[in-house]
Amino acid sequence: MNLDQILKVSNALANDSRFKILQSISSNPKISCTEVIKSLDITQPAVSHHLKILNDAGLIEINRKGQYGLCSLDNSVIDDYVKSLQKLFMKK
Repeated sequence: MNLDQILKVSNALANDSRFKILQSISSNPKISCTEVIKSLDITQPAVSHHLKILNDAGLIEINRKGQYGLCSLDNSVIDDYVKSLQKLFMKK
């Protein structure tokens, strides 16, 4: 993961609403966007905005089923992010 990707993921994780959305998705694999909205006290437009940022950072995938979107966590990006931070800050 290059520095630009690290910064993009860091930015996505820095917002408390996005962090809560990510937690909700991680605890409910294949959760619908509607269920994410219901599980948090955030408006639909705000959730859509945050989901786009999380998706652009590669942290989640959104698969369309008709008019609904199903969100799932991309664990490989999180693993790469953690490993990249370790390489960056824990040099020996």
